[in-house]
Amino acid sequence: LTGDPAAQIVGFPLPGIANSGFYSPIGFNVNGSDLPPAGDAPIVYMQDDAWAGVNADHLKIWKINVDWQNTGNSTISNPQEIPTIPFDGVFDGGSFSNLPQGGGPDLDALQATVMQLAQYRRFGAYNAVVFNFVVDLSGTDDYAGIRWYELRQDNDGDDWYIYQEGTYVQPEGHSAYCGSMAMDELGNIGMGYSVVSIIQVPSIRYTGRMASDELGQMTLEEGILEDGNNWDPSLRYGDYAQLNVDPAVDRKFWHTGEYFQGSRKNIVGAFKLA
Repeated sequence: LTGDPAAQIVGFPLPGIANSGFYSPIGFNVNGSDLPPAGDAPIVYMQDDAWAGVNADHLKIWKINVDWQNTGNSTISNPQEIPTIPFDGVFDGGSFSNLPQGGGPDLDALQATVMQLAQYRRFGAYNAVVFNFVVDLSGTDDYAGIRWYELRQDNDGDDWYIYQEGTYVQPEGHSAYCGSMAMDELGNIGMGYSVVSIIQVPSIRYTGRMASDELGQMTLEEGILEDGNNWDPSLRYGDYAQLNVDPAVDRKFWHTGEYFQGSRKNIVGAFKLA
């Protein structure tokens, strides 16, 4: 970031990882001003029992430690495996054409990908991270929802565990996917995402939950960040989206995502949880 000519990159294979041809693990992204101690940088990826070599649905987390003085001393851990409620994350055998719209080709569900970003935050008594990925709701590969997680860690360096997990189903029966999540300073969660169906052009919505709400539920009534007015002429869609917390107003969420008004566009919207 400062233009250091000696800046380095160290890459690691992930021990024990399974994949479906897509390979989309993600590192934790720090939110808030309380930074984690050096070391044990986590990488997370979903593991679907429909993939070869996976017996049951779960998450894997690896911890990376980089020695920047002697990069040959850098290490990556064997994965921690976290069992989950079963999910179906495979659409059309890995095809890029999945979710019907009323005009144009079926859209890419962005499967087998932990979506933007895995947002990490420290809360004094624990550390937390939230993230999501798309799942098939009907078993017919044409109706999508969002499987989301809040993992916690009681102390720095401890194993992670699932504090809550849920599946968000869009209330009007549209597919919901391309999700992005974050937590504000109170532990409330915001989530932005895309919706589409044969009667709904690609559009951007949001929801969320208060920290005190029933676990595993997105309790905020769905809001509209922007509605599109035409169909996507291509099957490629929306993987450029992100939700973040405002660094100055730590209870405001900013989200950007893709929609269509005459042509392919992005829009930025902001919301707070009352």
